[in-house]
Amino acid sequence: MYRIGLKHQPTNAALLYNLGVVLLETNRTEEAYLNFHKALFYEPGHEQTKFVLATSYADTSDPQLREKARLFGFEPVRVHFGLALLYSDVADFEAAIQHYNAVLEHDPTHRSSLFNMALMYNNELHQPLAAIPLLKQLIEIHPSHTKSYLLLGDIELSVRKNPTEAQRNLIAVLGKDQFKVCKRILKFHVQWSLGRQAVASTSISGKERATRRKCVSLD
Repeated sequence: MYRIGLKHQPTNAALLYNLGVVLLETNRTEEAYLNFHKALFYEPGHEQTKFVLATSYADTSDPQLREKARLFGFEPVRVHFGLALLYSDVADFEAAIQHYNAVLEHDPTHRSSLFNMALMYNNELHQPLAAIPLLKQLIEIHPSHTKSYLLLGDIELSVRKNPTEAQRNLIAVLGKDQFKVCKRILKFHVQWSLGRQAVASTSISGKERATRRKCVSLD
């Protein structure tokens, strides 16, 4: 598609960039670089091309290419975070983790890297216990990050079978007053997680059952 477009618009930087990305994803690196360089020749300020070249160069062991990456002016945090997202998109989660860790080496408080990595450990890598220290670190640095409390509470409840810790995290999110309103709904989750579905189904009313997702958002 992009090659057809370039027959009609051979100097279109966006088309050259998109073709380069496709080539890069199929390990045709030299062809990809050629298209990226053409894009910058025709449009020197094309930010997407500059960024993908910077991230690609930074990901190599070639010192000359790494120096070129530095000269593009993109900060290491931005480069590694961008690479983590790219690897996540192609389901290479181990590589994504490496780049999230590289971000944290430069900025240990980087909220998105901490949470994305915790979420990845829990959802894609099926290592929920590895997510716990990341979530605790995130909560310590960013105590208002609601999603961290919810994910940590979910892991405590469904994986570690620790309703006390789950309650503590929910109270931190909901506040004590709202938690009292939701306490019966939490009991539903505890019974369900312990395999007592029959008990759980009678522990809350139909109205409460309809609102439990809204109330604690742990499903």
